[in-house]
Amino acid sequence: MHASLKAQPRTRERIMTSICWPCSASRSLSGALNTLLLLVASAGVVSCGSGSRSAVGEFPEGWRLPAGEPATASAEHAMAVSNSPQASAAAAEIMQAGGNAVDAAVALGFALAVSWPEAGNIGGGGYTVIYMADGRSAAIDYREIAPLAATRDMYLDADGKLTNRSTVGALSAGVPGAVAGLTEVLAKYGTMPLDQVMAPAIRLARDGFVIDSALAGSISRARRSV
Repeated sequence: MHASLKAQPRTRERIMTSICWPCSASRSLSGALNTLLLLVASAGVVSCGSGSRSAVGEFPEGWRLPAGEPATASAEHAMAVSNSPQASAAAAEIMQAGGNAVDAAVALGFALAVSWPEAGNIGGGGYTVIYMADGRSAAIDYREIAPLAATRDMYLDADGKLTNRSTVGALSAGVPGAVAGLTEVLAKYGTMPLDQVMAPAIRLARDGFVIDSALAGSISRARRSV
């Protein structure tokens, strides 16, 4: 997980967003694995690896990370967390521009669709739990759902045996809800227009970025199913 953090003027928004990779219709009926956890508390974050940081614990001798290094990243007012440094930095950028936690969360979600699509993408769905500084709270469910034409036996062959059509091919996709959900969250609880919040994601897609070994492996594995 990658965090972007810095102390800034305090607000009290809290938001947790979970966005899931595209799930099959069968998984949409029963619930699929959530692959992203985002927590943006308060306001004001900067790019990954900078800003104020305090050690809550230290790694012991023998761990793969150097002993004495902080075991937990923390910040006085704000933090954006994802499994993509580019997406966390997108949230930081929006916070620095004056956005609230919801603006940052939506920016992170769209950026994650570019920088780590296995965890966050516009072809899946998710949910968001929000607590605003003024006391308002909300839980918004935009998980993907099974298509209207889905049937109980759609993944069985002529002999009634289960096939791989629930995970590979056109029938494996549920009806996505991520775009509708993120834009709804932004419209109701954000402060910025959609084009400004999506700007970091658009820039990543247009200009590109250096991928790490995890994303390279994910792309390589997905090629077999395309």
